[in-house]
Amino acid sequence: MISLLSVLVFLELAYAIYWLRNDLWLKRFNIPGSDDGPLYRAEIERIRHGEGYYQAALAEMTHSAYPTRSVFNWRTPLPMWLIGHLPANEYGRILLIVLCLLLSALTFQAVFVQQLCEMPPRQAVILGIATVLLLWGPLSLAVRNLHYTMPIIWAGIGIALSCAAYGSG
Repeated sequence: MISLLSVLVFLELAYAIYWLRNDLWLKRFNIPGSDDGPLYRAEIERIRHGEGYYQAALAEMTHSAYPTRSVFNWRTPLPMWLIGHLPANEYGRILLIVLCLLLSALTFQAVFVQQLCEMPPRQAVILGIATVLLLWGPLSLAVRNLHYTMPIIWAGIGIALSCAAYGSG
């Protein structure tokens, strides 16, 4: 079981290093669309000053030369709308961190309860901890910089929460 934990931790570190390296590469060459965080932050500020989501999104997408004709360039308004109605942007990050902690607890419970029937409790705990460690690689990247404003992050955590809650019983 310890060797499995070592392999999982190694894979998580390799993934994080690859992701960070790829992110730095995109920023180094200023590839358009490589970081939508500033766009979302500008939309949030407009919402905070009383504009509706779609008005703010259209204005900011046009200003930043994003295409607006295709429906695939429009995002769901929930993260920007929610953060825009909070007193400060950091409250959005705190809310996402709380959701990540809840996801970790539900994931541990789901893995522990399911594995408890098949293995000794100590091994079930180790497997639960290993699963949560693997989960925290992507989750820690989700709450850094401006990524907490991205709708895809909120959607992914919402889907993962749904799966973990279902698995927890």
